[in-house]
Amino acid sequence: ILAPALGGQVLVWMGWRWIFGALALMGLICFIAVALRLSETLPEGVMRANRARPIGRVASDYRRVLTHPQFFFCVLTGASSLAALFAYISASPFVLIDLLGIQPAAYGLWFGLNAAAFILGSQVNARLLRHRRPEQILPWTVGAFTVATLLMLAVSASALFGLFSFMASMAIVLFTVG
Repeated sequence: ILAPALGGQVLVWMGWRWIFGALALMGLICFIAVALRLSETLPEGVMRANRARPIGRVASDYRRVLTHPQFFFCVLTGASSLAALFAYISASPFVLIDLLGIQPAAYGLWFGLNAAAFILGSQVNARLLRHRRPEQILPWTVGAFTVATLLMLAVSASALFGLFSFMASMAIVLFTVG
């Protein structure tokens, strides 16, 4: 939520090239923090045992997992929802700034509203999982995601397309992704 808002301010005050400098600095800080503070959590005995497995056995295990229908359905569902999320992340600057005319400095705030919908959806999902199994929730979320993306398509392809209709329909999509 903070990154687009901060990036918009860097853009306004320092220019677009500084966004890459800020990202490089954050990457360096994260690299140093991980190198200095993150220790291995896997016990040495487990690491040693896994190194000794023959490649054929590993390939067989992968084949068994990848051909399992339940795994395939879950991966397909996750990939579809993440495709919607990353399409929004990559296209939202163009849609919000170029098509809908918001100021670059305000982009992060508008982006943050839909990020909040995604986070809220994640929180609702976590609460639902306390009382239901994933197999019980998944058909409903897939259905809600499908309806939400069709709504988004209808809004985007019609005369209803505008800042508030785009943001509201995208918030529903991102809520279902969460």
